[in-house]
Amino acid sequence: MHKDYLDGGQPLHIMLAYAPLGLVRATARQLRYDGMTVDTGMVTLDEQAEVELSFTHRHHDELITHRLRAQVVASSRGTAVLAFTDYARTTREILHQLIDGATTARRYARGLSRLPIPAWLIPQLPPGGRLA
Repeated sequence: MHKDYLDGGQPLHIMLAYAPLGLVRATARQLRYDGMTVDTGMVTLDEQAEVELSFTHRHHDELITHRLRAQVVASSRGTAVLAFTDYARTTREILHQLIDGATTARRYARGLSRLPIPAWLIPQLPPGGRLA
């Protein structure tokens, strides 16, 4: 399932952290659970490049920034297809909300349980405050 954003919906503006250029503004053309197609203007991204994309979403009265890691799987002048490689659970919930609507997103969020984190997995900072 996907959603075409510029065909009647609100455009989703994103920022791409792309190593050769720095930050690149882009607009999502299609949004899917596993990736998105973006319009990058005059910028052409290298295929197989790793990027980090971020977008801001309004939740009640505050703006929340979501970050996702992705890989460029196809690219041409001004367009790139990104496949998500890593993102947080809260970002997944927002993607469901953006694609399916608010009622579906709540259904997915309700079924998630929180697992306790064992103490040995939590890194302890040394007195200097930095991990080696």
